[in-house]
Amino acid sequence: MEAWVQTGYGGPEVLERRSFPRPSPGANQVLVKIKAAALNPIDIARRTGLVAAFINDTFPFVPGYDFSGTVVGVGRDVTKWQEGMDVYGYVHERGVCPQRYGTFAEYTAVNEAFIAEKPASLTHQECASLPTAVMTSLQVLDSLAIPPDARVLWTAGAGGIGTTAIQLMKHYIGVKHIATTASGEEKAQLLKQLGANIVVDYTKQKVTDVLSDYDFAVDATGDWDSCLAIAGSVLTIRGGINRPASVPFFTVRARGSDLYRVRELYERGVVRPVVDSVFPFDSLPEAFSRLETGRVTGKVVLRGRDE
Repeated sequence: MEAWVQTGYGGPEVLERRSFPRPSPGANQVLVKIKAAALNPIDIARRTGLVAAFINDTFPFVPGYDFSGTVVGVGRDVTKWQEGMDVYGYVHERGVCPQRYGTFAEYTAVNEAFIAEKPASLTHQECASLPTAVMTSLQVLDSLAIPPDARVLWTAGAGGIGTTAIQLMKHYIGVKHIATTASGEEKAQLLKQLGANIVVDYTKQKVTDVLSDYDFAVDATGDWDSCLAIAGSVLTIRGGINRPASVPFFTVRARGSDLYRVRELYERGVVRPVVDSVFPFDSLPEAFSRLETGRVTGKVVLRGRDE
């Protein structure tokens, strides 16, 4: 199959498009023809070696976590899924324990518990943008046990996870007060449309100078420490060597069931995917460059090879 493989740590030069063995599905896996895949900050961290101390990669491997596509084969113990079904999901059991086959390729093999049936109302590109964002958002909200009457700060609201988390806090949990951070008036207006009550422009103000007495904070940037109430709780989703050692670190686990929990909200258009840009399969290095600007709104998506 055609695939993008990572051959070492470094810049875009460590990504090579080449022929790579097509995976065979294990007993509890399905083989998926990928129609679209999304990039995540963890892909940058793996490529540069920022998380080499936590992820023991063996080169070469196919990077990528999120995907949407069509089932073209099933393992011997799979009964729920059949060839021809459109699915989307998260290919690795845990973000910090990835397998050799990611999603920047023609095919991937994935555990049947890590996927869900694709909502008919969404495109493959939209669905590919969702798994990491939905699973992270719901698992963080579950871990913190955030109630509707809480005051919640979730930083970096314009990113792929932030744009999803704000919507799910608003429409799935029913949180009444949501604050976040972003740069510029255009992003601020979008985030307020998605459900944020307060958007602090971090290019003009320090969030720690503006906000206080919040019940919960989800850290994606490092700016939160004086925003919490005395009995407030915090989790960080910010990986790498600079994350705060004193703050509990969250790492997502693959759960297709999380995608089903909010399926109806997406089917009805109550919440929506936010896609920043879509790149052809040949342009993965350019897609990485877009994500690395730090100015994306939502997710950067890579088309499947034949799309």
